Amino acid sequence: MIRRTMGKAAARIALAAAIAIARAGPAAPQAGDAADPRDRAVGEATRSAVVESVAVALTGYYVFPDAGERMAETIRRRNRDGAYAECLTLFALAQSLTEDLRSESGDGHLRIMVRPDAYFEPAADDTSTDEEAARVAEEEAYENFGFLEVKRLRGNVGYLRMNGFYDAGRAGPTAAAAMAFLAHSDAVLIDLRLTLGGSPTMDQLLASWFFDRPTRLSSFHRRMGDSTDVKQHWTQPFAPGADLSKADLFILTSEQTPSAAEAFAYDMKHLGRATIVGDTTAGAAHPCMEHVFPDLNLSFDVPFARAVHPVTGTDWEGTGVIPDIAVPEEEALAAAHLAALERIRDRTIDDRRRAGTEWALDWVRGTAEPARLSEREMEE
Repeated sequence: MIRRTMGKAAARIALAAAIAIARAGPAAPQAGDAADPRDRAVGEATRSAVVESVAVALTGYYVFPDAGERMAETIRRRNRDGAYAECLTLFALAQSLTEDLRSESGDGHLRIMVRPDAYFEPAADDTSTDEEAARVAEEEAYENFGFLEVKRLRGNVGYLRMNGFYDAGRAGPTAAAAMAFLAHSDAVLIDLRLTLGGSPTMDQLLASWFFDRPTRLSSFHRRMGDSTDVKQHWTQPFAPGADLSKADLFILTSEQTPSAAEAFAYDMKHLGRATIVGDTTAGAAHPCMEHVFPDLNLSFDVPFARAVHPVTGTDWEGTGVIPDIAVPEEEALAAAHLAALERIRDRTIDDRRRAGTEWALDWVRGTAEPARLSEREMEE
């Protein structure tokens, strides 16, 4: 599950109403409580406090308001009916509520977790020191901002392998250097099979090299209480180092491809700009906000935002990005390379370059499906 975690101090402010309601019943440890908060005994008052805190978070922040209201009413009603009376520990209650919410909504992102006291300290952890910022920058640079490999394959096909989508403000120069290397490719393969997702700003920047004009990728709808903030995501008006607007684009995916990497694949596929090759992606489209309840030793992951694509009117939540060429992920590179070469061959009119592309096709086919001789043929 892909989570967007809100700073705990900010979350406490956002949930002031929930905590106030929760304190209508004592949330302090009761007799017989264990040192591990997961084993803490809960009574009627604590169960009601937990249910009400979760319900307030749902009604105020869940990405679909009507669904949030329904889920909140469901757990309130079940609590009134005694459905959680058999949950004798905090862990059992958290598990039962999580199961009910997921059953009601079909949303696997919803999750209530029991946390130790140390998890909620320090209170102002959404501030960072210069030393912490420098350490993060050093770690990102060490990872080369997610750009693991860039090379030229046979037949003038460019290849880029990534393991993360870092913030474009920091990763931009590395991205530009990688794309400059690919600038003269007739086709480009971007390998996201082991990409962990990350910042949507890299989706916007990466897409910019493949369009010749500013293009709307999606609208991002973020719910905060009674209002919904809508922000449009566009390609950048200028992407330095390369113009790949005429190059064929193939994106390699796997079942593990999530979040911002999925956004890039989904956006490019439905704008008719890329061919997706591999497995259906993870289907993790809705970022989560972590709500914390320090007095109850609980945290609650709530999906609060969604992308709306200008062509489909929806996103990839729960379905993933469906490949155009469906093959097991380990075969995706060879399949994409073949498809790219076939497309290059079909549009090439220069005899010499067409012959070179045919030779590259034969080589890739031979590598992907090497000839196998039977024992009899080998004896002969």
